[in-house]
Amino acid sequence: MQIDEIEQQCNEWAKENLGADFKFRTHQLESCIIIISNVLNNCKTQVMNAPTGSGKSITAMICAGVLNKYYDKKSYILVSDLSLYEQYVADFDRYGLKWGHLKGKDNYTCACTGSSVNTGMCSVNMIPMSKLCNDEEAKSIGYRCVSHCQFIQDRKRAISSPVTLMTYQLYLIQRNYVADMMGEEIFPERDFVICDEAHKLNDIVQQQYAPKIPHTIPTFIKSLEEYATKNKISTVPDIEAVMSDIAAETVIAEKPADIVKQMQRYEKVLSVYVDLNEQIRKKTKATQSFSANKKYLNSGNLAREAHCKFDDMLKLIEKLGEKVLVKTSNENETIINCTYEGDLVKNYFHDKSGCELMMSATMGNFDVYKTMSGLTGAKKEDYQTINIPSTFDFSKSPIYYSTINQMSYSQKNASLPKIIKQIEEICEKHKDEKGIIQTGNYENVQQLKAKLPVNILKRMIFYTSSKEKDFAIEMYLKSTNKILCGPTLLEGLNFDGDKCRFAICMKLPYASLADNLVKAKKELYKDWYSADVVAKLEQGIGRLVRYNGDYGVMYILDGCIANVIKWNSALLSNTTRSRLVKYA
Repeated sequence: MQIDEIEQQCNEWAKENLGADFKFRTHQLESCIIIISNVLNNCKTQVMNAPTGSGKSITAMICAGVLNKYYDKKSYILVSDLSLYEQYVADFDRYGLKWGHLKGKDNYTCACTGSSVNTGMCSVNMIPMSKLCNDEEAKSIGYRCVSHCQFIQDRKRAISSPVTLMTYQLYLIQRNYVADMMGEEIFPERDFVICDEAHKLNDIVQQQYAPKIPHTIPTFIKSLEEYATKNKISTVPDIEAVMSDIAAETVIAEKPADIVKQMQRYEKVLSVYVDLNEQIRKKTKATQSFSANKKYLNSGNLAREAHCKFDDMLKLIEKLGEKVLVKTSNENETIINCTYEGDLVKNYFHDKSGCELMMSATMGNFDVYKTMSGLTGAKKEDYQTINIPSTFDFSKSPIYYSTINQMSYSQKNASLPKIIKQIEEICEKHKDEKGIIQTGNYENVQQLKAKLPVNILKRMIFYTSSKEKDFAIEMYLKSTNKILCGPTLLEGLNFDGDKCRFAICMKLPYASLADNLVKAKKELYKDWYSADVVAKLEQGIGRLVRYNGDYGVMYILDGCIANVIKWNSALLSNTTRSRLVKYA
């Protein structure tokens, strides 16, 4: 295929669908041509590092559109969260693209019951979706509601559309669960899968497939036991004692074989409540007692979800061996992870997808990403990298760094007072501007509350949970010189223009080695630990300058940055290295 022909197609599609006045950003057209050409040449995986301002979402839409119109290829676009999902939906609407988009059932409300669609009448009655998606069949069995059911309408369009938007979580469920359970692929493999915020995929896969053994009897089991008692149904004798024993044995288990034994015990317990869930669904269907059984139906769904995770992990162990297991216990539960993360991602994502485009503004080191994402066995022609340089002017946006006060575990107590003093000075310097402080953890938030002077504290907006964070951001954006302060301000925030003119990194975002999974991955994968902190740091830096002409000053006060610069500077982006300035 001639490159100039693809270029012409990109221009034609963009003018037709994005408007006659549409203009490609610097490097954007070239990127589209490369991506489309690689797909047409059956390149399995493309990894693209595309900085803020490069127009990733528009690039994704152009590639998917051109591949469909001129080559009859179908695509999925995957996103990491509902916020990004809504941004894409807004873009589809803005440009009149009649493409499909679908969220999980729990994000839709059943108009008939007022509960989530997951526990709506059609779900409880186990009506096949194939019937509900056929208007005539749905009406014939009494479901006239489908004509105005948002979930059904979104689902129908998502199935038939040549380009469909989903979250990673829903895609993983569809590609790994639904085909096995339904006996057919509702969302089969497509020619092309575009993955936005692809640096989050590994964590999402870990969360999706990490089973958890609770240390006390979980609420959903208590609820199902209540139903069983009312209806004189036998379940697990002395369930509280059984759960207590499984939890205790899991916590003290050291050998992988012992962990597997407890997983198998709990999987058998859960299977009892999965069977009970089926009984509840059948009885609810027969009696039409949706309202009365709503709580039990929800509990049954949670039992099924938990059981699936244990079933999946036990099957993966059969394939990879017990050595892949690592457990992390806290006061509430024991989480069981697969340390061979590349195999995990390959098994549940890459092996279930067609050609892929993995794109992010902070992809990090390509070699590390390749290893961690299960792509190490890819042939040269099956794996291509695309690195788009930033076109922003950073002359007014230095990154000041200090090498004096390290926030490592052994030195943080001595360093904290000095860093807090630096924070006070920086805040005074930017007294008429808004800024953020990335604290690294909530412990550092408490230190700031206790030791900063009153005049600085008056500008601070703190939060202690995700709900509080949303309100805190709202207050911050409405202010003139407030400072947003917390440990979760590294990504997903668009603070363009005067919304943020300075940012302080109080502690480098190293993953905690108290987490057994982190510790195991550090030992197993060379360079991962360093690459991970650099990628997170780059995410934090990216909150500031959001468009060409925007500006903001970054301060990295954790002296541990000296080790990154000395030993791992190659992991930093060229843009970040060029902006570094020593801070006294």
